[in-house]
Amino acid sequence: MERQATGRVHLAKWRLAALVVVWLLCLLAAGTPNRGRCVTAEVPWPFALPDGTVMPAGGLTLCLDRAYDPVTGLHELRAAGRPMGLYMSRFGTAEDVRDTRPMVVFEVSARGAHRLLGYTLPEAESLRTFRFYDPRAGKAELLAARAPLLEPGRTEEMVLLAAAP
Repeated sequence: MERQATGRVHLAKWRLAALVVVWLLCLLAAGTPNRGRCVTAEVPWPFALPDGTVMPAGGLTLCLDRAYDPVTGLHELRAAGRPMGLYMSRFGTAEDVRDTRPMVVFEVSARGAHRLLGYTLPEAESLRTFRFYDPRAGKAELLAARAPLLEPGRTEEMVLLAAAP
């Protein structure tokens, strides 16, 4: 009788282990399709990173490091070839897909300063967007991060800079 109970416990452990392995494989297979893809742009003006750090004009490289959750990504930013840190973004899909080249998106303030908003990467038949935000920000900025990066009715406050994949 004791031997039969031990066999059932052993079988239950194997089933649980198999279930965990299958779950992990599914999780890895469903990973971010753009992971490791980078875009690079030559920015002709000084600009501010999502955390407010002001950078001089020059090269900017943005790379998706990993998906933090289904709607949030963690990106490595490099300016002038130097790593600047990891920044969070919200994933999205562009509504206007006439131009499917990678782009870096800046917002111009009333003073003429440029702030990095996000970037785009082409996918099969769409344009994947990444809108940066500071997770320590107030409620208003966190809500603004949910807005589409490339809205159909773009304003003059937004500047698109072509980038190389």
